[in-house]
Amino acid sequence: EMGYIYARQGKGSFVKNRQSQIELVLSGDVSFSKKMEAVDCKFETKNLFCKEIAYTKKIYHYLGVDKSDRIFKIGRVRIIDDMPMALHVSYLAASVFPDIEQAGSEITSMFAYYNGHGFEEFYSKRSLLSVTFPTKAERRILDCSHLIPLLVLHSGCIDKNTHKVLEFTKIIYRTDCFKYIINI
Repeated sequence: EMGYIYARQGKGSFVKNRQSQIELVLSGDVSFSKKMEAVDCKFETKNLFCKEIAYTKKIYHYLGVDKSDRIFKIGRVRIIDDMPMALHVSYLAASVFPDIEQAGSEITSMFAYYNGHGFEEFYSKRSLLSVTFPTKAERRILDCSHLIPLLVLHSGCIDKNTHKVLEFTKIIYRTDCFKYIINI
């Protein structure tokens, strides 16, 4: 179930070569793309969706906007060495990013998008880490079994100069693919 063993018809069962886990610094000031540039691997991001969401008190409150604002949810899968390893879901307010409805489906790097809107330096609000098992949809996106634990990080990205909240984010990492570094 965990994917460590595979079978070949007429040949037998074999143990898969386990890839080494990638060290990942959990910080809000450097983009995931930049972090992966430092690792010797093939990396790509695929935008899965961009859609407007209905009012959700938690997300609207976190973003500091009222019910009249429009919030867009953008989902991206992070693929490393041809294996989907992380799912990033970002929530952005149209009042901060007026072009988000049109641009959202093309975004593969939030930090690059922010840079294009004049936001250059970032920090994170208080973050929440939890461990869970994947839902059916997450198993499909991350190509993993229901026994692979996932590390879930809820956080936000804030512009250092204006202290404006740019996004609320939920990042889901496969625990079998990463070692996590937390600088305290």
